[in-house]
Parts: sequence; C-alpha cells; structure tokens
Amino acid sequence: MSAHSQFPTRLVQSRVTPGALTSADAPSFEEGLHHRDAAVRRGGTPQPPIPMARRSKKKPDQAKGAARAGKARLDPRAQRREDRAARTQDAILEAAAEVMTRVGGATMTMDQVAQRAGYSVGSLYNYFKSKDALLQSMAVKLMHELSELLAAPLPASLTARQRVEALVLRQLEHVERSRGWVLALAQELPHPEADEVDLPAAEQFAMYDRVTGILAAHVRLAIAEGAARDLEPRVGAMFIAATVKGILLDWVRRGGEGSAIDLAPLIVSLVFDGIGPTRSPDRGD
Repeated sequence: MSAHSQFPTRLVQSRVTPGALTSADAPSFEEGLHHRDAAVRRGGTPQPPIPMARRSKKKPDQAKGAARAGKARLDPRAQRREDRAARTQDAILEAAAEVMTRVGGATMTMDQVAQRAGYSVGSLYNYFKSKDALLQSMAVKLMHELSELLAAPLPASLTARQRVEALVLRQLEHVERSRGWVLALAQELPHPEADEVDLPAAEQFAMYDRVTGILAAHVRLAIAEGAARDLEPRVGAMFIAATVKGILLDWVRRGGEGSAIDLAPLIVSLVFDGIGPTRSPDRGD
C-alpha cells in the first residue's frame, strides 16, 4: 500500500477530528505536497495540500468564554424582531387602556382594542390569546410602572417619614392619573384558577422582590435615624407594601371615592404609628 493511500486511511480508522490533531500527529506541508504530486503522476485528481495542525494560542478557559459570548450575542435581525414585537405589545396595551377608560372593562371587546391600536383582530390574538390574557398583561404593566416609580431617586435632605410619604405619593399619583382603566381592570381581572389564562407568576414575584428590596433600603435608613423600631428591614418593607396594596384595593372596591392621593396620610400614619394611639393613657408616657 502506497504512502498516499496509507495516510487518509489512518485518519479514517482513528476517527480523529481535525480539531483534535496535534503538531506531532499532523503531516507537514511538504508531505502534503508530496502526496498531491504523487496522485497527479498516477492520473488521480489533484487534492489541495493537507494543512498542518495549529496549536490554539488561547487558553482553554478563554476559548470557552469566547464561545459562550458568541452564542449569547443575539442576531441583529432577531433583536429587531423582538424590539418590534415589544413595541406592538405596548401599543396594544395602551389602546386597551384607552378603550377600557371609555367603555369599561366588562363591555370592552378585542375588536375595539384592535381598531384603536390600528391592527387586525388576528394580529391581537398573536400577542394575547384571550381578553383575560390581555387584562393580566395590563396588570403586569401597571406593576412595572409602579416599581419603576419606586426606583427613582429621592432628595437626600428628606427624613425617613418624608421619604416613605414621597414613595407612596408617587404611586398614588400614578394610580390617580390612570384611574379610569385601573378601576375597570380591578373589576374585570380573571380568577387565578382560570385554565385559559397564563398568569405570569414568576414575573410578578420578581417585581415584588424588587419592590420590597427598594423599600427595605428605606426602612434600614429609618431604623438608623431612630424613626422606626429595630426590626428586619425586609419585614418592614413587606408591611409597607401590604399596607399600600390593602388600602388601594379597598379604595378600588368602593369605586374610587375621592382622589387616590388623599390616601397618602393614612398610609404613612399606619406605617409609622400603627393602629394604636401614639401615647398610652394607662402609662401616662
């Protein structure tokens, strides 16, 4: 058997991949030329010379990291599609809020939302499989907006009580600006056990963790200033979040009597003073 036939057979039998060749295993460039010229002399089809194996200059960890970074990088066309889909969803949600403010949640239809958004009804169902799913997405959108308001910075000169009051006011002012569709949404949200609704529970939990994390930082400052008792800051944050939610829900159930902003003093008082008197008449302190 000639040297030309032995070389490719040895590669096939050993099943060595090109990337696994080392400089010791691979033929030299001159050997590759020799095999090619020999094949031409025998009347065979000339093949390109077999290149020498090259050692990677990158360390293994660096090579793996570069590969992961390449995979994580989104294709520009895919990124544009995602951005376009996100803008479409936002436009549909805005249209739904306007329709719900005008006609109420019970009578709002997907046809009305599609017409207001400027899309076909079929396009709407590509993004929201039912009216209930649309309502759930509106609730998530509201939670996103409220959490973003909490994350905005506050003046450093404010006391602990003033900081909490400012945070509460931010949320209540946003609810008041959106009161039309917020009140309608609260009356129309589907029950969690509805099988046809995809509840984004993981996303809601993530937002709740973010909100309580922001509030916990303010509770920690209040403790340091002596404006709050020495307790676990996250527990205090959960208490504030539950107080705001509870009072807002009661306001919604009563049909939004008065302005949501008027609830701020009550919430701040409950947070810092509780439900009991600030002084105990029995102890005289």
